[in-house]
Amino acid sequence: MRILLVSTTFYESPPKMYAGTEYQVWVLAEELNKLGHKVSVVAPVGSRFSKGIEHIPTVVPQLGNMQEDAVWPNILLPRLVDLKTGEAKGEFDVVHERSFTMWSYMAAKDHPDVKVCATVDWQMHWHLLPQVQSGEVSALPPVPHANLIGISNAHSLAVSAALGVPVEYVYNGLPVETFPFQKEKGDRFLYLGRIARFKGPHLAIHLADKLGVPLDVCGEDRFVGDPSYVHQVMNACRRMAVYRGEVRLERKLELLKNAKAVLFPAIWPEPFGLVPIEANACGTPVVALDYPGSAISEIIEDGVNGFLCKTLDEMAAAMKNVGDIKPEECRRVVEEKFTARLMAERYVKLYGRVAAGDGW
Repeated sequence: MRILLVSTTFYESPPKMYAGTEYQVWVLAEELNKLGHKVSVVAPVGSRFSKGIEHIPTVVPQLGNMQEDAVWPNILLPRLVDLKTGEAKGEFDVVHERSFTMWSYMAAKDHPDVKVCATVDWQMHWHLLPQVQSGEVSALPPVPHANLIGISNAHSLAVSAALGVPVEYVYNGLPVETFPFQKEKGDRFLYLGRIARFKGPHLAIHLADKLGVPLDVCGEDRFVGDPSYVHQVMNACRRMAVYRGEVRLERKLELLKNAKAVLFPAIWPEPFGLVPIEANACGTPVVALDYPGSAISEIIEDGVNGFLCKTLDEMAAAMKNVGDIKPEECRRVVEEKFTARLMAERYVKLYGRVAAGDGW
């Protein structure tokens, strides 16, 4: 199958630092290539892919600077449509969008031969479907099939309810072999994730201070919406917590494999939760807040690869019992449910439906 993946303009793929969507684009491209598919990826300058994967460079990535409007007319549209004749080129069997503006739907609207699907990596905030919101264009007419894909069952149900269209889902996946499994753990807990209020790093710090246990606080602290909150978190790291900020991959893996447990106190309906499966891949349990509408209960099996908690008090109690969780069970859950191969195979099945015109 000939597949075109479209990434964002915020980070290269794979990202040098922590960025979930752009990392998943890279993982998927690599795995589809291993499965024998012809893969092209629209991604920023500096992206790196294995031999056999075509990289279509877009722009120099700029965090927080939406440059996708320039990518559409100058790079993406000419690959989909012959600008002289106005006809679809038919170069790809399916276009898989993971950008924010999803301009490919413009081509699909005007050219039924352009088959498009899109993974929604965030909580839905569109008003119509599919909407390409850019400049003065606030809403575009829908294509026959939206072909939207969530990243968990809970997420797909939320998107479907918001838009009134059916939504499939595919779990994110990891190249598990690149995550070092370690049975022996240290004595430090770990918070890893964006330093944003809805992710709950302040709650992790509160729990560490309450129990008197050491905590490392790591995460992306530039693309956060509220810089003042980052300073609040940094200032709160005075007793048991140490603020380490954004860390590179090698350091992240070191922290994950040595952590006594990863704290995941997200206070929003998390669409998936990449950090928990990364922790589990290293054999590290996760103590998570089971926020209403979150997908975390699809990842964590209570008492098996971590603990699901309804309150902070329950999280505190669970932190005392993380030694009961077997590292081998953590790894097993990822190997059975969240591998890159499983993700790619599920996407290929959906691609087949889209390419055949039998979308959803």
